[in-house]
Amino acid sequence: MNLYITEKPSVARIIKDYLNNSGANFTSTTTNKETDSPFFFDSNGNCIAWCAGHLLRLLDPKEYDSKYASWDETLLPIYPEELKKCTRATTKALYKHLQKQIKTATTVYHLGDPDREGCLIVDEILKQEGFTGTVKRILLNALDETSVQNAFSSIQDNSDFQTMTAAAESRAAIDWLIGINLTRFFTRIGQHSGNAGTLPVGRVKAPVLKLVYDRDMSIEQFVPTTYYTVDAYINGKTKITLEHDDIFEKELADRIKSEIEGKEATVSELEREITNHFVTSLFSLDTLQVELNKRHAISPSNTLAAAQSLYEKGYITYPRSDCKYLPDSQKEQAAGIIHNLLSNERVTVAVTDESVFTTDKKPVYNTGKVTAHHAIIPTVKELTKEVLETFSTDEQTVYLEVAKRYLAAHYTKPLVKEKLEATIEVANTAYTMKLSETQVRDEGYKILYIDLLPPEEIYAEEPIPFPIEQGDTFTLKDVFVTDHVTKPPNPFTEGTLLSAMNHIDKYAYNASESQLQTLKSVKGIGTPATRATIISELLDPKNPLLYKKGKAIHVTSTGANLVTALPIVLLEPTFTADMEEKLSAIENGSLSIKDIISDTKDFVSSVINNTDVRKYAKEALFNRDHPCPKCHEGYLHKLHSKKLDRDFYKCSDPECNFMCNVKKNGTPDYTICPECKTGFIVTRKATKGDTTFEFRACTNYPKCKYIEGKNKPQPKGPKCPKCGEGILITRKGEKDGKKWQFKGCSNYPKCDYKEWGSSKKSK
Repeated sequence: MNLYITEKPSVARIIKDYLNNSGANFTSTTTNKETDSPFFFDSNGNCIAWCAGHLLRLLDPKEYDSKYASWDETLLPIYPEELKKCTRATTKALYKHLQKQIKTATTVYHLGDPDREGCLIVDEILKQEGFTGTVKRILLNALDETSVQNAFSSIQDNSDFQTMTAAAESRAAIDWLIGINLTRFFTRIGQHSGNAGTLPVGRVKAPVLKLVYDRDMSIEQFVPTTYYTVDAYINGKTKITLEHDDIFEKELADRIKSEIEGKEATVSELEREITNHFVTSLFSLDTLQVELNKRHAISPSNTLAAAQSLYEKGYITYPRSDCKYLPDSQKEQAAGIIHNLLSNERVTVAVTDESVFTTDKKPVYNTGKVTAHHAIIPTVKELTKEVLETFSTDEQTVYLEVAKRYLAAHYTKPLVKEKLEATIEVANTAYTMKLSETQVRDEGYKILYIDLLPPEEIYAEEPIPFPIEQGDTFTLKDVFVTDHVTKPPNPFTEGTLLSAMNHIDKYAYNASESQLQTLKSVKGIGTPATRATIISELLDPKNPLLYKKGKAIHVTSTGANLVTALPIVLLEPTFTADMEEKLSAIENGSLSIKDIISDTKDFVSSVINNTDVRKYAKEALFNRDHPCPKCHEGYLHKLHSKKLDRDFYKCSDPECNFMCNVKKNGTPDYTICPECKTGFIVTRKATKGDTTFEFRACTNYPKCKYIEGKNKPQPKGPKCPKCGEGILITRKGEKDGKKWQFKGCSNYPKCDYKEWGSSKKSK
């Protein structure tokens, strides 16, 4: 029996259609009536099956040995003799169906994506099941009919791709060994230093955390500087600026102003340039997420969720793509896609003429730049305005952006800009001034965005002639000094942070040239499918290392402490570059999995067994968020009582015995006692009979018996002459619209003593 295994259901459907068009008869009705398999079968029992990404996962430490359920640092490092795998809980049912088909298969056709992970996704299942039959490899670089046909005409032995699988296995092993061991190591140090949460340490998370930390430090340490420019107006509206090094002294700017004011100036050089601008690339997942976050404030994870939903509904192509181009064979579908998009008035209201769109000489078609998946585009499936409006807001926004980018990439009319640059010499001086001005002459493809962009970003300006020509001479009358203040860098947003992960080479300041090239070739750290998840996990409100303030992302105090605690090698993207170079060596056969795992174990052990690393991390991770209100020397650290099964705060100073409970928001629960002024009001528990209740009382009990809400602080004043216990206080009365004041006992109604003016009365 022939078994075709694809990486995802959508590819399986395409393979079914291709084989059926070639004479097969695959249907979704199984030939075995006793099973409920979701796969496609033909009359000969051959099967087209699929995965859903990785169906297997690496075991957790406690699944090797129950002792690892405890994060006891004395058990580190954890190095299983062999890293084993098991089925993911979410895909057990699918795996069982696939398992049955593998047992009866004689030949397996491996249709995983043509990259390392694509090789591993299918190969690890065949290895897990001990499959010994024939395995063939079909490389699908694109999913259009021509590309699929080419792939089936070039079937290869799967053994030719085992080094790619080995590289993917090695990457997973590296991340497991580092993540499991160093997360436990630094978390335990953090817990001893007052950090209650988990401190995740990973090859990707660590440099992402450092990106935000460095940006925050740059903003915090930024010192604004005032600088000056000397400017003038031509014809009262066109500004020209003195060409000069930065001027930081106002006196110098004023002196230059006085030197050139009233002088004649001549246009000595003038250049005009008209440029045509086209959309040269489509959306990859990264660029889609960045665009949606920048323009619509949609988080990368929500963009991916909306795109995945649209893909599953059949309206856009596979979203987890790192590619921005299409194979040439996709041109055949362009006319149908464009026709459907123009029929939906939600997509475009400004352009409905199909003749202004073309596939001719469009740079988005470049088969050589297509990776495992082509760019994200609309499918040929028609989507009406009425159906679109039933989707979620995020889904509508994602679809419209993808659709408009596709139309813009095929639009025949360019965005036309005219740029003028002029050099102006000031007579009898060594000074020159510069003019640089750009005007939009034709809005081109931007007209498609009329409903998304403000008018000033779309419509072309009236063709106003530029105010000067070469050789023009005029007098500098309107000269003035403008002061400017330098600005700090902008904080990261989810979109710009995701973009930084994709272009991490720009932040690898200590990288060698080969490391930079490696980081560029692998397109940064993380993958399109994991970057948004990594950011979301760092923002997890239950254990935040990053936090959001508006759209801006900042590092928490715990996150900042972790950055300073980690060895610098883990924080640098060059760690990934070095790993990728080793994975490439595995692919070409010059390095083995054993070698790279051995190197990784040596690195992990060098961190865990380094006393200096431990000492420095303990100091860096020490939690100083809550100074002790009692001794003012230590800090309140959250601990857990196993006996009572609850958290509490305790002072880090061993000579201070201050403890308190935890508020609902996680902060220490204490208030200075209003009666004795030295104790603290904390929540306590008491039992009376069978009833347990909470109350808030002073920590100085029994010396201070203050209980919140029961014995309020007594007011100051003379003692009551009648009962001798209460205090005379001013009270107010009112009857029949008349108001008055009198002195009365604070123990009223127990004591009804009153004073009216100079007289004293009591009943």
